[in-house]
This record gives sequence, structure tokens and C-alpha cells, in this order.
Amino acid sequence: MRTVSCVSVLFLCGGHLAAAQPADGPLKPIRIYDAPAVSFDSDEGAPATDLSGIACMPAKGEKRLCLVINDQDTFAQFAELGPNGLAPGRTIPLLKKGPTGPSGLAPSDTACSKGDGGFKDLDGEGVTYSAPFFYVIGSHGCSRKKRKFHASAFVTARFRVDGSGTVVNPETGATLDAADDPVQSTYRVADALKLAPGVSAFYGQDLNEASGLNIEGVIVASGQLFAGLRAPSQNQGSFLIGIKVEDLFKPGSEPLTEAPLVAPVRLKQDQGIRDLALMDDGRFLVLSGPAQNQNVPYSLFIVDPTVKSGSGFKSDFLIDLESVPDGKAEALQIVGQTGDKLRLLVLFDSLPNGGAREYEVAIN
Repeated sequence: MRTVSCVSVLFLCGGHLAAAQPADGPLKPIRIYDAPAVSFDSDEGAPATDLSGIACMPAKGEKRLCLVINDQDTFAQFAELGPNGLAPGRTIPLLKKGPTGPSGLAPSDTACSKGDGGFKDLDGEGVTYSAPFFYVIGSHGCSRKKRKFHASAFVTARFRVDGSGTVVNPETGATLDAADDPVQSTYRVADALKLAPGVSAFYGQDLNEASGLNIEGVIVASGQLFAGLRAPSQNQGSFLIGIKVEDLFKPGSEPLTEAPLVAPVRLKQDQGIRDLALMDDGRFLVLSGPAQNQNVPYSLFIVDPTVKSGSGFKSDFLIDLESVPDGKAEALQIVGQTGDKLRLLVLFDSLPNGGAREYEVAIN
């Protein structure tokens, strides 16, 4: 009798098989992951219920190393994705102050309606892997509930790993010495947002009350860091902000002075970008959802940065995701492709450990 491996039918292992996908209607998961044996960490000590980003290295056999963030911590957490689901691992601190803190100048000129809340947490919203670095980006906006300014939310950080996922010296790739600082961070994305034509007026404004600028997705491609904006959302569209990576992480306190690329992306009415993933052919897979708290679906789009549409990039709607009770789709990772079928992992804010679900979608 032939044995079938978990790789060939991954959604049958370490979870349970969901309903078959109908010919039309919203996209249903093909697998709902079991809760991990050990929960993802949070600063409150309880299982994390605010996971907001995931990115993975290329697979090695049946497994791949991933990095997960949430929007209330000062660290990111590694996780192993394998046939039995997601297994949380070690954490890595991302925030630091003082002489070894972020390059550039800390922002202070925001209009958050409840004032300054101090240097607190990263409000991490996006994570991506572009060899040899993992990148993590904060929301770069006022805190959503308390409407306060936290300079720590305006940080973008990266760290370097070798082929096995071991954190190494960011400059040389050599094994870390005790004196090495593995994390490079910068405030310069904030400079770019203040210089961004068409969206700079929303910088530092409250998200829900003033459609304030807020980042929720990030990818690195062709030497540029692309930040995906949840808000502002205008004329059935949101924005991708492209910034040269080499300009962001150069040493020193000099601010960024060059205006970034601003590319409008057409979505559904009242939707913004909730996460981004880079496809093998260079196109961007976009997870979209409510820009604020509107009653609109979470959806998938494909954006082609090589094809212009007006002043922005060409955007094609794929499908809406089936609603998940109490869950807000926040994190997207491509886990495989066979022909014209993509397999996707999605994590949900407000669900313990992200409530991971796997989907399969046709991209033709």
C-alpha cells in the first residue's frame, strides 16, 4: 500500500479539512490549522490574539522558517511552518533607543488627537523576507484606539539570517559576536511618507476619525521597499509607497529628502491594503480589507508593478475571502504554487495564535 506524504496533501495533516471550494462565491479555506502546542508570545503573557504579519524563507523539504509579528509587542517571533502547522519559536527584540537606535531623525510633528504616548511598542504591521534580510515595519500612524503618537510605531527594522535562518552579522554575514547588534532600524520611512505626493496630508492623522495614514503591508523588490497603505483609501483605491532600501538604512541621522514612488492601486470601495506578498513572477499579491471599520469583505488582488494604470499599477481582482467570525484577515504568505493555483496561508487578528487558515486560489 502506497504511503501519501503530508507534503502532497498538506491540508490533511496537522489540521482539519474544510468544505470544498464552490465554483463561485467567497473563497473558503482548504485547511484550518490546529492550535499550536505552544502559543505565540505577547507582552501581556497571554496567547497572542493580534498577529498581524508573517513572512517565510524558502522551504527546506517539508518545512520552512517564518517570522511572525503582532501589533502590540517590541519583538518578532520565529515560527516553523510544516506539515503539522505553525510552531512558534524564539523571539528577537527589534526596538532600541539612544546612540544605537534607529537611523534618521525620530518624528515628532504629528497631529494625533490625544498627544504623545511615549516610546512604547512597534505596532508591527508588516513583515517580509528578501534574502538575506527579514524586514518588519510599524504602522507609522496614530494608535487606533487611544489616538496617541508613539515614535516607536514609526520604526522599520531588519536583520540578516544565513541559509539556515540563524541570525548573523548584518554587515558581513559572519557569526554574531557578543558585541554585535544584529538589528538595523530606521525612522526614514516616516520622511518618505511626509514627502509622498497625494498622501502626505494624511500623515500623523487619526486613522478612524481622519483617514490617517497607516501602513499594514510591506514587501521588498527590485531594491525598493514597498509599503502598502491601509489608509487613506480614496476613489476605490489605496497606495503603494516605494522607497530605495539603501537610502533607508544608511548610517547617520540625516533624514530622507527624496520623494518616494507613490502608486495608486485600485481595490474595492472603502478597502485598504492589509498585507502584501511577492509572487515568483514579480507581481504583488494584495490582501485588502476595510480601511477603517466599514462592513466590506477581505479580498485578494494581483498588482503588476510593470504595467501602469493611470498614475498607478495595474490591479486585478481575484476573489473575496469567506468571512471568519471575529477574525480580521491581517497576514498573508504564499506557501506553494502548482500551475495556476496558489496556496496561501492567512492569519487573523483577534483570533488566538492567528487562527491560521490555508487557501487555494486560481490566478489566471
